[in-house]
Amino acid sequence: MNPDELTSAPDSELWALLGEATGLDRVELLCELGGRAGRDGDHSQAASLFGSAGEASKEIEDASMAGYAFSQQGVALRYSSEFVESAASYQESAAQFRLAGRGSDTAEALIGQADSLRVVGDFEACLAASSDARALAESEDELELAGRAAMLQARALYWLDREVEALWACTEGRNLLRKAGSPALVAQIDDFALTVCMFLGELDRALELATSCYVIARATADSEDDAYAELRLAETHLERREPKDALQHAEHALESYVEADEMVGVARCQRVRAGALSALDRDAEAIEVLTQARVLFDANGLDVDALRCDVHRAIILHVEGRYREAETLNSRLVDAYRAMSHPGARIDHGWAVARLADNYLADDNPQAAMDVVRTWIDDWDSRDDDMRSVLINTLAAQARATEQLSGLVPAFEVAERALAITAEADINRNTAHMYDIRARHYLEIGDQRGEQELAHAIALHLATGSVGRARELSGHFMPEISERPGDKSAHPAPRSRAHT
Repeated sequence: MNPDELTSAPDSELWALLGEATGLDRVELLCELGGRAGRDGDHSQAASLFGSAGEASKEIEDASMAGYAFSQQGVALRYSSEFVESAASYQESAAQFRLAGRGSDTAEALIGQADSLRVVGDFEACLAASSDARALAESEDELELAGRAAMLQARALYWLDREVEALWACTEGRNLLRKAGSPALVAQIDDFALTVCMFLGELDRALELATSCYVIARATADSEDDAYAELRLAETHLERREPKDALQHAEHALESYVEADEMVGVARCQRVRAGALSALDRDAEAIEVLTQARVLFDANGLDVDALRCDVHRAIILHVEGRYREAETLNSRLVDAYRAMSHPGARIDHGWAVARLADNYLADDNPQAAMDVVRTWIDDWDSRDDDMRSVLINTLAAQARATEQLSGLVPAFEVAERALAITAEADINRNTAHMYDIRARHYLEIGDQRGEQELAHAIALHLATGSVGRARELSGHFMPEISERPGDKSAHPAPRSRAHT
């Protein structure tokens, strides 16, 4: 059957012919039927047919045809969300194309394999496949393929906590894509580089990248690209603590997403708007907008995003002094994150516990704070870098609750545990409380280190906005009236230290 007859024949005729077909005829029939199944949305059957075509191609030692069939099986399996199986099909496709000496097709199959591995979170294997793909593509002078492979390298490196290397891979990939004349892909890799820069705190470069993506998007006819690029620009301004600019761009992007009936885009814009409104001290509006965003994320099955809206709402409620509402919300978050299995759920669960304990302390309920800490804290390991900040802040809540329930000495022991694992990057208002407890314990037992630790506590309270508490502690340094009036040396200025 010639190609025109093959594509025009009805399904029933092709299935009838398949029963008797052998060799290349059988392979071509299987591929045609697989293609039709995929176009009809039956991706499971498409994967089965293309897999059979691949095996039949290997039997007649046609490596090129086998490579094609297995790559199409990989595509169909991705559509079925069977990413582990998809990666295996792409791997077989690459092996067959390599046998046939088809370097570019091998690189394309390796890119498919790497992307499926990325989705399942096997980032080491993703990095290996994408690196192989890039080397092959560059050897074939296929610059666009090499740039796409570099983008996958960057993603794998980022999730392997090798962010600086990820940023370098983005730069190299961008140069390849520019040479290939692929501005849309340049914008894609710049968008990912923007994510890396914001994680690394390189916010000037992040703004340059966000602006570049926005300009490229505006130069195309796709209005959805415009909305997304402007949303990313809004996110960048928010990260840079430029809430007015963030709000302006988020609201403009919101209009575009509403017009396009793109609900998830609307939700993301609302989340940025909420952050900007909160930064502008418009907390009531921020809570309302976060509630709307949460509903939209939830309706679309995006549980992680919906919960992050609740996290932000709980924080604002606490700042507003609405501790009971914050307790209710954080209690739900503790349960929700405990039941989830996404990579960051363990850390999110820990932070929900720490914030709930803080809610109870602010609500003058130290026993409830102690109970929630004791329920979870023994599950966390101080040697786990990912959990260290969570553990420090939870220990801080335990120390404060312990002081109220049992006195300064046992509170000092807990505070010492927290301070022993505190690095400079972890210093915050809870660190001030720990120095506060340590200093008062030393002063009570007559330890000469007390005044130095008290100075540290005062400096940190001031730096983290607890001016009232800093003023109370400063009373220790105030001279008696009978001592040398006007002697400024009696009021030593505590030295501040770096904090975050």
